[in-house]
Amino acid sequence: MGEARDSPQRRKQYLVICTIMAAMFFGACIASGVFQPVYITEGTYPGGEFIYLSEVRDYSAHMALFRKVAGDLYFKPKTEWGDLLFGIYMDEERNVPGGKMRYSVGTLLDKDEGLSVKPLLERFDGHATHAYEKANLPSVRAGMVHFPFTNGFVSCLTHQYKILPAMQKYAKQHGVEGTIPIMTSTCSIKEKMCTHYIPLEKSEMFLLGKTPPEEYSSDLYSDIAQQNAKSALNTGKILKGLKKLFSGKTKVSRESPSEL
Repeated sequence: MGEARDSPQRRKQYLVICTIMAAMFFGACIASGVFQPVYITEGTYPGGEFIYLSEVRDYSAHMALFRKVAGDLYFKPKTEWGDLLFGIYMDEERNVPGGKMRYSVGTLLDKDEGLSVKPLLERFDGHATHAYEKANLPSVRAGMVHFPFTNGFVSCLTHQYKILPAMQKYAKQHGVEGTIPIMTSTCSIKEKMCTHYIPLEKSEMFLLGKTPPEEYSSDLYSDIAQQNAKSALNTGKILKGLKKLFSGKTKVSRESPSEL
């Protein structure tokens, strides 16, 4: 006979497995900086010509676009990306419905480093599988922070729910009047570290020609309200039709009791 499912030996095995999994998760949290404070200092965003792809999804999925761009540029998945690939995150998570956040990922060329990357771009122009766009980003005063990076799921969540809100708050407090809190990041797989910037001036140029966040959010919720109204209208029509179908008409007898 097999061992009972609730036997002491089985319970001990489950406990060991759960302990190992909890330890692994805790280790990932430590490596990703979950318990580490976000120390922001003022620095300078490098600026340059930005060749990029854009996507609308949840920020936690942004590394997929990094890998897509790296593939088009013939970077191997484990190749060093630091200061070559940058992500730009345009919306505040609290103001946009889930899965509707806008971000772009591409390569940033400056006057000093552009020559080393241009051969890649010449190949990408003829062989890339996606439609790239180009923009010139200014070198500007920016809030800056270095933060641990593991290239894993916990790092993506830390990026979205810890670093991004802190950087956006900093931009609102220290940026020039009208600053749009748009964060841009570059991550080094080799050094296991990301450098995050948030421009404190000329932030509108980091929208890459897209709608400002407040207008984008307003349009999104307006569309959702219209879709909900149409859905409610269609549901009402269906229920009305079903009511007619199943209710029918009640016939009332006009015969007198004596005729029955």
